[in-house]
Amino acid sequence: MIIGDEGASKGQEEQRPRMPVLSAEGAFSDDPPPTYISSVDPDERRRLSSSPPPLPPKMPFGIKPTNFLYIKKKYDSIKESVAIDPTLMIPSVLLPPVSLGQVREDLKVESTYGSVNLDIWLVPGAAERSDTVLGGRAVLAVKSEYGSINTQLRTIPGPRPPIHLILTNQYGTIQARLPRSFTGLIFISTRHGGVKFSDSLQSQLTPFGEMKNERQYFLGDLSTWTDPNSEWVGDELVLTATYGPIKVAYEDGNGEGFGDSTFSGGGSGSSRRPSKSSRRGFFERVFAKGS
Repeated sequence: MIIGDEGASKGQEEQRPRMPVLSAEGAFSDDPPPTYISSVDPDERRRLSSSPPPLPPKMPFGIKPTNFLYIKKKYDSIKESVAIDPTLMIPSVLLPPVSLGQVREDLKVESTYGSVNLDIWLVPGAAERSDTVLGGRAVLAVKSEYGSINTQLRTIPGPRPPIHLILTNQYGTIQARLPRSFTGLIFISTRHGGVKFSDSLQSQLTPFGEMKNERQYFLGDLSTWTDPNSEWVGDELVLTATYGPIKVAYEDGNGEGFGDSTFSGGGSGSSRRPSKSSRRGFFERVFAKGS
């Protein structure tokens, strides 16, 4: 009789002596070791093995990054999704002229009578800039006279320059949604409108005071301002509305909208953008004698 490899292996396995196993009581036993069975439910194990890891947010398909983008209309509304790369060099012949000493914004959108709705993506990998405008910040400015302003600012994980977002409205509302990575100062000025924050954003705000319709806050970890004697050079949000309300929330939302039920705060608050000197001397003006 011819025995194949399988039969030979089986026979050898039967004749092979078993190694003694140490039992829980400390004695040796000839019994085979116990079979180990995973405590994870089979359905759960299949789900974990088949579920891919969460991916970072990506820009919508078809949006190509640009810089120094200017959009200006008088009667029409503006609705755009844009990606801004503050390090992208644009030929000067393609750019509108600016006055001497004027800051050239990375994004500038204006409509006189129409509303402005913007979905803004800030491209990562641009943590350092060659210019020194506003401390190398990415400057994004949006303005409307008689229409509403609704902006949603998104950032993709990765190094990026500080954000300087300026929203100005005369007779309409301002709704601003910020990325969770936003850490910095918020200046709010409104003469005849209320101010509301979503609950999740409100919990991350440090108020600095209110004076003459102006408010100042710090969003995020205040300890990142390592030198209290120097001017802040990180993220900054400036909101100015004369006759309309202002609402601020995180862009991911987590189910929060702009309804009153999801916002905290309120009250009225000049219609001008705070100057550098006024921002620097905010505490001095709040606690000045006779104020």
